[in-house]
Amino acid sequence: MDLTLLIRGQSNAQLFSQFHGPALVAERAQTLLGFDGTHDRIVVRGGPGVTEFGGTALQRGSDKMPPAWIEGGPPSWQPGRYEATLLAALRALPPEVRRAPTLTLWMHNESDSSDPWMTTARWVSAVRQDAAWVRQILGQSPATTPYLFVWVPFDFDRSPRNTRFVDDGSQRIRAGMASLAADPGFNARLGPQTGDLDMDFGGAGPGGLHMSAADAQSLVDRLGRAVADAFAAYAKPGSPEARARQADSPRAVSARVADRAGGLVRVTLLSPDPLKPLSPAALRGAGWVVRGADGTVRVPSSVRAEGNGLVLAFGGPLPEPATLYYGYGHGRIDLADGPGRGAAIEDQRGLGLTSPYAGLPLTGG
Repeated sequence: MDLTLLIRGQSNAQLFSQFHGPALVAERAQTLLGFDGTHDRIVVRGGPGVTEFGGTALQRGSDKMPPAWIEGGPPSWQPGRYEATLLAALRALPPEVRRAPTLTLWMHNESDSSDPWMTTARWVSAVRQDAAWVRQILGQSPATTPYLFVWVPFDFDRSPRNTRFVDDGSQRIRAGMASLAADPGFNARLGPQTGDLDMDFGGAGPGGLHMSAADAQSLVDRLGRAVADAFAAYAKPGSPEARARQADSPRAVSARVADRAGGLVRVTLLSPDPLKPLSPAALRGAGWVVRGADGTVRVPSSVRAEGNGLVLAFGGPLPEPATLYYGYGHGRIDLADGPGRGAAIEDQRGLGLTSPYAGLPLTGG
């Protein structure tokens, strides 16, 4: 049996491929599925200039954006030149390859999230049309062509090319990913935590625009687990994947204000595996932010583990109403543009804490 891993994205997807990430992810997933890599295997398809195009948006948002994959807009999307290149490459595959169950590893959010005119509905519409074209060419239904959305913590705010970027752009795209993942008819899932990447390619320092080789390596195990979960229906009896899901990571599921005036918040976690001791950056609140409805923003001064959750101390009054986020906006888990690797809250397997993209409403008080 051959399964296909189709890589999609922009420059960070290209770098991930350059650092051999997709092949290593496929190897890790094969092991978890009990594949021998010869008779049963995962084959990586796509690459730079075919399914990965640096500096491109999925659709045109303004005349300052790079050339679009998709031109026009709802209800009649038309393929742009990059989209047409991808579709032509899929048509050229042998019939037996097109029939193979295909997982799309989607690492494509950078340029679209920098577009102030992008809406969640418009982005979702474009992705649905893209998926419909791909699935039609493959001759398959959503059941055998899942999507895995892997967020790239790309901080456009630090790019001199885009001074108009606001975190809300990233949140709109993240909301679109969550919307599609919640639709069983589309068949997509959200990838593991990626906010703890350093994004320091070329010695740019943490919080830059592109992932480094070390960043890519840190993703291999996490993405291998996620790919194995997506292909769980094909797992061999007795394999790790057949025994248990591999990518279930710790999740923040609720947030309650224990002391609004004093700024204490208790976060409840669900974790299939014990947490590692919190790193110095995690203890100092890396990645957490409370946003009030009036635009008020508060960040914690400290975090501690307690029982089945965490206690976040903000050292002062909290707005009401308010929402708690972990990795808001572009999604980096760090302290003031410091290193990402080692900053996230992780379980013993190295899977990072996740929370809803829409945040957790603060209740109680």
